[in-house]
Amino acid sequence: MDQTLLTPISFGQVINRSTFLNLIEAALSQREFRFGRELVLAWLAAFPGDLEARLFLAKLFVFDHRSPQALPILEGLCAVDPESLDAQELYLQARRSANLPDQPDLGANLVALGSKLPAEQTSASWGRLLQMARQSLFQNDLDNAELLIRQVLATDPFSPLVGITHLRILAALNPPLPARKNLAEYYFHRWLDCIPCMLFLADWRMEGGDVENAVQLLHQQPRKTYPDK
Repeated sequence: MDQTLLTPISFGQVINRSTFLNLIEAALSQREFRFGRELVLAWLAAFPGDLEARLFLAKLFVFDHRSPQALPILEGLCAVDPESLDAQELYLQARRSANLPDQPDLGANLVALGSKLPAEQTSASWGRLLQMARQSLFQNDLDNAELLIRQVLATDPFSPLVGITHLRILAALNPPLPARKNLAEYYFHRWLDCIPCMLFLADWRMEGGDVENAVQLLHQQPRKTYPDK
């Protein structure tokens, strides 16, 4: 069913996606966290792949001072869409609220995405390099982007955001298809939940004529990382 059309909600009403999002925003602003969670979970029962709804569910837990319950949701979102600044920032907020130890790689992801870190948050050294690589890519300075991503890779960071950036740079450089597809295969199998890595691989499999396997990739759903209630 198209999310822009109608979807059944557990308590018998029928709403469209725009109304759903307005209701969730209202639940957050009015601190009606339980109602908001019930609504989001009913929506996700129909549309489990809706990443924005998952982010709202995490917010409803964090703002209700229940950060530990938000953590697996946010970990899943950051794995599926590592370029989501909203998810990365909320994940840091939830970890801090749950009194978890500092995680420099998380700080590095945020730096790379252009976020300003809290004073107490540390960042791994590769974060600034990755930010510069992404800026060079967006400015079409591909030689500098390639140089910077190699410097990042030399530090062996454990972050899918690095893999996505590497693939974006490779796509811009456009080497022969086998080189592109092999790197996409590597990152996809390293970060199985990462949608951008999957999309690069599907695109390049399609380009190589492997239509069946490309389509199979596109039918994958993100793993469920939220509770049923």
